[in-house]
Amino acid sequence: MFLSAEYILIAIILIPAVSAFIGLYIGIKSEPARNAFYTGVILVVFALVCTLYPHIREGGSIRYSLPGIMGTGLFLKLDMLRYVLVFLTSFLWLLAHIFSTHYLLKYKHRNRYYMFFILTFSSTLGVFLSEHILNLFTFFELMTVTSYFLVIHDEDEFTHKAGNIYITMSIGGGLVQLMGIFLLYNYTSTLLITQLPIEIAELGNIKYLIALLIMSGFGVKACMFPLHIWLPKVYPPIPSPATALFSGVLTKTGIFGIFITLQLMNYDKSLSFMVLCIGLINMFLGGLLALHHRNIKKIFAYSSMSQLGYILMGIGLIGLLQDHSYHIYYASVFHMINHALLKTLLFFGSGVVFMVLQKLSLNEMKGFGKHMPLFRFALAVGFLGTVGLPGFSGFASKTMLHHAIYESTVIFNGYIVGFIEVIFFISSAFTAAYLLKIYTTLFHEDNKDYAEVYKDFPHEYAIIPMLLLSGIVIFIGIKPGFLLNAIGYSEAYNLHLFTTKNIVNALLISTSGLGIYYYYINKRLKVYEGSDYYYINPTYHWFDLERNLYIPVISFCFKYISLVLYGIDNALVFVASSLSSFGKYLFSIDFYKDISYYNRLVNLFFTMKTRRLHHKRNIESLVQNSKGNIESYVHNNKDNLEDMVQSGKDGLESIINYEHKISDDPKTNLKQKIGDMSFNLSSITYSIILFALILSILLVLMLMI
Repeated sequence: MFLSAEYILIAIILIPAVSAFIGLYIGIKSEPARNAFYTGVILVVFALVCTLYPHIREGGSIRYSLPGIMGTGLFLKLDMLRYVLVFLTSFLWLLAHIFSTHYLLKYKHRNRYYMFFILTFSSTLGVFLSEHILNLFTFFELMTVTSYFLVIHDEDEFTHKAGNIYITMSIGGGLVQLMGIFLLYNYTSTLLITQLPIEIAELGNIKYLIALLIMSGFGVKACMFPLHIWLPKVYPPIPSPATALFSGVLTKTGIFGIFITLQLMNYDKSLSFMVLCIGLINMFLGGLLALHHRNIKKIFAYSSMSQLGYILMGIGLIGLLQDHSYHIYYASVFHMINHALLKTLLFFGSGVVFMVLQKLSLNEMKGFGKHMPLFRFALAVGFLGTVGLPGFSGFASKTMLHHAIYESTVIFNGYIVGFIEVIFFISSAFTAAYLLKIYTTLFHEDNKDYAEVYKDFPHEYAIIPMLLLSGIVIFIGIKPGFLLNAIGYSEAYNLHLFTTKNIVNALLISTSGLGIYYYYINKRLKVYEGSDYYYINPTYHWFDLERNLYIPVISFCFKYISLVLYGIDNALVFVASSLSSFGKYLFSIDFYKDISYYNRLVNLFFTMKTRRLHHKRNIESLVQNSKGNIESYVHNNKDNLEDMVQSGKDGLESIINYEHKISDDPKTNLKQKIGDMSFNLSSITYSIILFALILSILLVLMLMI
């Protein structure tokens, strides 16, 4: 090998990072040359990743450190979990790039797209390889920024709205996460992931606050409830190759972060139980919302949320079952792999539809793929694998997770285990129902418009990645032990997954999904107009976290906290101006006069006494003269003065009446005052006070804990 294993770690990050800018220059000259160059770059990275497998196969790890980078140094590590994620990233990025070369033919700014596409590839690999929390955070935020440009690629109103919520949620979560990292370093004096579990074990309850802050940033990418609100708004406008990577790979950076956080916290049972509960919510809520939507990308987005819930449930059970979690750990990693493969395949399928129709609504794609056998086969494999039928990869991982629920009887009573079992069953039935809804719409309906027009579509650059993924899904479904053994599961070939009980459970779930499709989707969500029909979506009238909770609460806090901030602002401005005036007064005093202080006082006293006598005589004379003048003026202008008095009286009465009218409406008066005060705050003071309030809240939380 021309490079040692340690140097390969840094090479697989640096090669795409540098190549992104080289490819940008090549793309100005020739687009085919740029595409070939980027394909070669990803292939080189993938090949380097493959060469590292022998070092990892027997449970080993590879480490690399470079001092002086990012202040504390660059620390990289590769173990089996990280290797699985790095391998998936490089493999799926290669397929997405091949798919992009055909998908983006009608798009503008392709050169810019490919540059950020490769930069996101580099930063994502950096996330999975980081062995230092600060390195992990840096690559995580770089990935957010570079992927943002993929979200807004079309640069229309729709994509900019999606980009706004994506960057707001991601950066907001990152700032909260950074606060947790500051606290972590303050209490442990280290950010090395291998050392932190030992240090954190000695901490008190403050570790829960640290864990929640750090997990918040990862939870946004992992689509954890209630931080999932960006998901259905961001996925539809992104180019489908990028959407496939968002769902298949970028969400795994969040899942990886949750894994790491729980490892740092020594798989604390309270945190593990919280992750388990969130996983169950994700499973059920994601499936329920996917059931109702009509936009195919939104359906797949909520499906991702649901399937990530299965992984979160498994991660939570790892912490709760600790001594019995060997099986569950590999079940979670296995389902992570399956989700990456299956969601990439499904989003490629939605991309094929959008390339032709430029539409995403199921109501406008009825019968589209009926005469496209290869496309139909590939997407059917993706559907069956996601449902978890025997013979497809999803069956094995879901069955293993199902067994993990049974294992939880060692810590939970029968009612809790039964509740988890019900959520698992219903969520899986939802999956079968909404995927059947898509399949029947695309491939079962008759539509003369698509009978011959797209018979030879899609192009080989679009269909080959889909067929390759379909073959992998079937192979893993038939030989799950091969993959499990490859990722280090020693009991891989002793598993008995294809038992009658497991197969019956899978068929029962699928049959329940068929029932939900027939009795609910067909009866309630499908509206007929003669021989035609269209789907409706009642969820737009349901409670919405963003619309009904986040925005009102944030608006309320911003509006009414302005009253307090205005008072503090005025107080600070008054103190500052008073100090300024006092300073000017001090500097204006002349302390170096020749005359002594005593003589100055004596002279001042006699001068003032003389002036007072002089002024007294002048004032008496002036008063006597003015009195005569006033009497003369009043006598000559008596009528005019009476008119002026009456006019002034009328004006005063009108002002008093207007003030009474205003005071009778205290709501309007207070609202006007608050509105005025909201816009009169000085920006510097507002920032200081807001930051102080945040620190105060954190201090109170720390004291309470």
